[in-house]
Amino acid sequence: MSLLDAACFNASDPETRLHRRVVEIRDAVVDSRVPFEMSDAERVVVEAVEKHLLGRGASADAPSAGATTRGTR
Repeated sequence: MSLLDAACFNASDPETRLHRRVVEIRDAVVDSRVPFEMSDAERVVVEAVEKHLLGRGASADAPSAGATTRGTR
């Protein structure tokens, strides 16, 4: 059995894969055990992707002021 068959989500759907990547990035940002930092540019891209996935599009408002990371590059 391949790993794709065993996945608990539809790995053939591009938006599902994109969502999973965003979840992994956000998990790494908040996990104090992981030395992971995002630059301002990376944060803007992740927030634009989240807006796209929520159906608001990348041209919506600027990144939220409440978004935080543990640091920047």
